[in-house]
Amino acid sequence: MGALNTKIDPEIIATIQEQGKIIVTNLPKNVLIQRSDIIRKMKEAAPEPYEGLLYSHFPDNVEKVNALAIQYATSKTAKKNIALEINQEIKPKVDEQVANQEPVVQEATRKAVKKTVKKTVSKAMKIAVKNININQPDIDTEDI
Repeated sequence: MGALNTKIDPEIIATIQEQGKIIVTNLPKNVLIQRSDIIRKMKEAAPEPYEGLLYSHFPDNVEKVNALAIQYATSKTAKKNIALEINQEIKPKVDEQVANQEPVVQEATRKAVKKTVKKTVSKAMKIAVKNININQPDIDTEDI
């Protein structure tokens, strides 16, 4: 039995890469949203801590707040949800690509696409986190 032809259509790859650039652009905004939410929850929990952080220590604990915001914005759940959205967006294109292929090739191609999406999401988040400046959320998307 020969190798399966599971080559992903370049248009699908381009769409996945474009979504990666969007992640890099949006992640800083998502971190800021998470940060605001954490601060609000700290205030609501006061004088008790929220996630080990006391509102009475804010802004002295801002680095810990920022780290928690990044952790929330890049969690496994966040990555999974983003990948799911991308996969749903490209599903019609993938279905079109595999329509006339054997079932085993269809399945292998779909797996390859999902793996590519997952890798792109992880890479985009790593780039965004590496370059994130919580005070200036603009990031270069050329590395995707």
